Order: sequence, then C-alpha cells, then structure tokens
Amino acid sequence: MTEDTDRIRVAVIDGQRLFRLGMIGLLAAEPDIEVVGGSAPGPAAGALVGRTRPEVVLLETELGSAGSAQGMRVLLTASPRSKLVVVTSRYDARLAAAGAHGYVLRSAGRDELLVAVRAAHRGSGRVLVSVSRETFTQLGRAPGALLSRREREVMVLVAVGMRNSQIANRLYISEGTVKRHLTNAYLKLGAASRMAAVKKALSLGIVSYGDLENSETG
Repeated sequence: MTEDTDRIRVAVIDGQRLFRLGMIGLLAAEPDIEVVGGSAPGPAAGALVGRTRPEVVLLETELGSAGSAQGMRVLLTASPRSKLVVVTSRYDARLAAAGAHGYVLRSAGRDELLVAVRAAHRGSGRVLVSVSRETFTQLGRAPGALLSRREREVMVLVAVGMRNSQIANRLYISEGTVKRHLTNAYLKLGAASRMAAVKKALSLGIVSYGDLENSETG
C-alpha cells in the first residue's frame, strides 16, 4: 500500500458541483493520490489551496472567461509550489503564461486526467503538458505510443549524446527533418530542452536503457 507521504496531494477546483465531485471520486480511488479538498472558483478556492498547500491543483476554467487568468494567479499566490493543471475545452497557448504546468481537455477520460496530474507532479519547472486527447489515449495503451516511431528513434539517439548531424547520418534523413521530429517530441513530452525530453522519455518508459545500449552498438 502506498505511504501517505508518497501520495500526490490534489485539490479540485470546479464551478459545477457534480463534475467536481466526479473528479474527486475518480482521483480518490487512486492509491498514489490524496484529494485534500474541492471548491468552486473564487475566494473559497484560494483559501482551500492556501490552507492545504496541495502539490497539484486541478482547475476547470477557460482563459477567455472573465477573471480566469486572475483566478489562476490567486491560486498560485496562495500556494506558489503547487502545480496547476487546467481542465479546458481546447488548448490555449496562453495557459503557460498564466501559470499552468499542464492541461487536459474537458472531453478527456479517466486515463487522460490521471496522466496529466501525474505528469505535472513529476515535472520540474514550468512545463506545459500540451498533449491531445488522442495522444493521451495512445499513452494509456502503451508506453512508446506517445511518440511516433521516427520521433522515438531520434530521442534514443539524442539520449546517447548524438548531435543533429550525427542523427541525420544514422537515420538517412536531413537535419531539418531531425529538428522537426525533435520539435514534435518536445511538444508531446512537455519538454523545453534535449535533456528534459530525454528525462521525460526515460521516466515514461518511452525510451529504455536497453534502447540506449542497442543504439550504441547499432
């Protein structure tokens, strides 16, 4: 059984009571997650987050709605170390600027929501987990499915220290194509650098240490 000290402490903020209770029930059923409370947006949400200091705050909002960005700032001011995961109807590039560490689409299912919460908790620094619902679904089926076959091949070679020119020569593709695959991989992994992408790929099981050994002898 998971020790309480190892569990991810999560607060759920949503204006629709039934949806909020549903998310709380879903999260509370996971052995590695502890729900510290739920609230509608507003002063009560700030008070809850400030009092409980959760590691992850799951917030339903739309950036275009009145006060949404301000509401996000209030939550992060109340608990600066909390990772904010936004539940929204569509991806918005302003999410990261507003303080989000991750997002999940409102239409997502159980697996997608849990992936978003756990990914935000694992992440260091401010990283936007900009992954589509379809990609999250693939990730739930198999560790390597988050990246395409070629993106995964490129990530393996990055992990063993190859430069873009070396990767291009190994895979018989152009450096421009290597850069395109890296850009896609960074986006899917929620990473901003080669090192961060490698760490995320290893932690998710997309790239294994066996892959690294094989690539060096290949």
